[in-house]
Amino acid sequence: MRYYIKTIKNYPDNGKHQECFVDFPFLIRKGADGYYYRNKKGVELKYNLDKNYKIIDKRWIVHLKDTANSSLCEIFEIKVHKDLDVIIKYCTKVYLKSLKLEIKRIEKELNYIKDLTINQ
Repeated sequence: MRYYIKTIKNYPDNGKHQECFVDFPFLIRKGADGYYYRNKKGVELKYNLDKNYKIIDKRWIVHLKDTANSSLCEIFEIKVHKDLDVIIKYCTKVYLKSLKLEIKRIEKELNYIKDLTINQ
């Protein structure tokens, strides 16, 4: 997968606030604003939330973009890791799985429409 890394807009260019651009519908960043999120088990986790707001998280975090297909939205889980390659591998794996699920969904929908037109 091809990707390139840039400093996040409106952040200092010190290597601590970066965004990784990929060809897939993922938003991969490190050192972005902190927030709470929940994993698939419902456990609340935090990203880049130090008590004093002085420590910048060095881990990469991945989210979905608005352009993600419905199958990807169903199976995606926010991942955080210090190694960008681990995040990229996760994105590739989950995206391929979502495409296979989309193919199945579309085939099912086409068969349903086909049955409707035959029975009319």
